[in-house]
Amino acid sequence: MRGLDLTFADVEAAERCLVGLGAAKPAHQPGGNHWTVLLDPSGQPFCISAAGKSG
Repeated sequence: MRGLDLTFADVEAAERCLVGLGAAKPAHQPGGNHWTVLLDPSGQPFCISAAGKSG
């Protein structure tokens, strides 16, 4: 099963918005500068990255 990966033109703004909607950003970020892992309110991980880039 593949996880959910979302892309945004402005990743920093998307992260702020998603955290404001209830997502959490765990300390461990395995994607380095390629993607950001967030957790939905139930604890399920998903990744966000810049549009046009792949992890």
